[in-house]
Amino acid sequence: MRTIVSLIVFACCVQFITAQSVKIDSVDAHGNTIYIGKKPIRNFSIDGSYNGLIYYRSFDSLFDGNQAEEKMILSNSDGGGEQRVLRLNFSGRPTINTYFKSDMFVAPSMRGPGYNTATSDKLGVEIGVNLEAQIHTDNGTAYLKFGGTQFTKLSRLTLWSTENKGESMFERSPWGGFQQAGQNYESYYSQGTISRDFTWGNKFLQGFTADIVKLPYNLESKLIYAKTPNNGGQTSYVSNNFNMSYGGNIRKIFGMNYLGVNSFNTRALTSDVNGKPYGYNVMTADGSYSFWQNDMVFSGEIGECRFVESTDLSENWAYAMDFSLLSKSNIISAPLTFHYYYIQPQFISLDAGFNTFLRDASANYNGEGGSGNAVGANISDIDYINGNRKGADVRTELNIEGLKVNLAYGISQEVEHLTNIVSYTHRINGIMFARVYPYRTVLGENESFNTTYRGYYETGSIDTTNPTYKPWEKLNFNTVECNLKYKINVLNKPLYMFYLGSLSTMQQDLSLYPVASDKAYMQIQYHEIESYYKVLEKIALAGYIGIETMKGNQYMKHGPNLKGKPTNAIGTGLGLGFDAEVSNSANVYVRGRWFDYKDKNNTFYTYKGFEGTVELRVYF
Repeated sequence: MRTIVSLIVFACCVQFITAQSVKIDSVDAHGNTIYIGKKPIRNFSIDGSYNGLIYYRSFDSLFDGNQAEEKMILSNSDGGGEQRVLRLNFSGRPTINTYFKSDMFVAPSMRGPGYNTATSDKLGVEIGVNLEAQIHTDNGTAYLKFGGTQFTKLSRLTLWSTENKGESMFERSPWGGFQQAGQNYESYYSQGTISRDFTWGNKFLQGFTADIVKLPYNLESKLIYAKTPNNGGQTSYVSNNFNMSYGGNIRKIFGMNYLGVNSFNTRALTSDVNGKPYGYNVMTADGSYSFWQNDMVFSGEIGECRFVESTDLSENWAYAMDFSLLSKSNIISAPLTFHYYYIQPQFISLDAGFNTFLRDASANYNGEGGSGNAVGANISDIDYINGNRKGADVRTELNIEGLKVNLAYGISQEVEHLTNIVSYTHRINGIMFARVYPYRTVLGENESFNTTYRGYYETGSIDTTNPTYKPWEKLNFNTVECNLKYKINVLNKPLYMFYLGSLSTMQQDLSLYPVASDKAYMQIQYHEIESYYKVLEKIALAGYIGIETMKGNQYMKHGPNLKGKPTNAIGTGLGLGFDAEVSNSANVYVRGRWFDYKDKNNTFYTYKGFEGTVELRVYF
């Protein structure tokens, strides 16, 4: 609180001094201001955003009883992690060829009365931590960024964030851009996507980045020296252990196509004194090529990784590849995408768009692929690629008299069978659970629940003593997904209806389709139905129904240590709410959700209750 008061006093003093200095300035005969002292920056602006949340929950039952049955949190932001509530951007252009920008953030943690009250009333203020600049020359343009809270990417196998093709519209996402009330549902229906801000598809980092474009010979480049969430960074100014990431790329542009080389690396020492270096080095080549009257687009990336473990300092080499072929309309008069990937288990790239297989790839490791990702043989959506996996998938979207049908099919197999641990994500009430238990691992008596940012996943184990288990055979995975979107008019007002569903199985035998019998070790289903009705020009009603089922066969055990019985769980969610447009730059989102979860075979894992949120988003 003292920090906030100090900032306010400082701002008032600056304003007072500025006001006094204006009185000293004079005007010449032509009405132009004569400045005594340095001439101020003319092109100076302040913009930003505010994202506040009022959150309330009430539990009928919670499996461990360690959280308050009823709780309200004021002036906060998204669940399952810290979010910046207030962002101020200060920018100016002192000359034609230079530009600067600095940011200030106010970020309260996800806490409230009754939980860690010693720190719950403190706001985290980050001021002057970000600086951006632009330099324009005849031979190129450089965009430089220094400090924290940057979002960027290189390539899918180096530095990337997964872009999921199907997502629920009911829960607000922190990367959602501003649109008028109900307009985001129209965008999702007509364009297949929604407005998103600069964080979407990018990785968070702190440090230095440079984007250099408009170079001679149609070249462009990016340079990075920073720390990511998987780096500890330099913990003290007296420490010689930097634990940083560095990399970059260079690309040659050929019209709509390109060829490029990418590199991303991490470096840390085993100790501050006489420490040995460990980490990973990834080098890839990527590109794209359009043909058949630019209807077909082939893109891909292939690369190699050198990984040095932090314990025995052993060195491992591995390679990976990722290729896609897109037909816009020539094959079936609709977009059609074919995708193939192959990632060896020793290919380590914690900040790439896939889950790394090894569990000890970083010193502060908290799950496969870095903090917040699943471990073991992961059963995931098609858009989430896993390490130690080879597979292919196909996706298309059809328009049948206004009914948009997005279909996807995926099949994959382990490259090597290295573990009997299996993991799978809880989608229906994931954000709610992450708000209650942010970034926790091995929850419950079977140590099977783990929370991530805006979600949680569960682990199970294959009983290797069962007579059908063959340790030399690889696990196989199948997934089918369906996303339906439809729009009708009710009383001359648009009504949007969406369905998002998937079925995934994991089994020992190779199959061309999901296995419905008990031969599958795990069967997982998600079904979500949403509706949005723009009842007034500035108000849209929202409704949601979701159900998920997780079922293991007789050879599965709950948790990573073979403690519990096979999973037989069902989770449900029922939601109501509305969006209200306050002005042309501010919206209010109100949501209420009734949730229920029960594992019939492991009754300890049960929760039920209600949560409500009131969110205000302002852009200025």
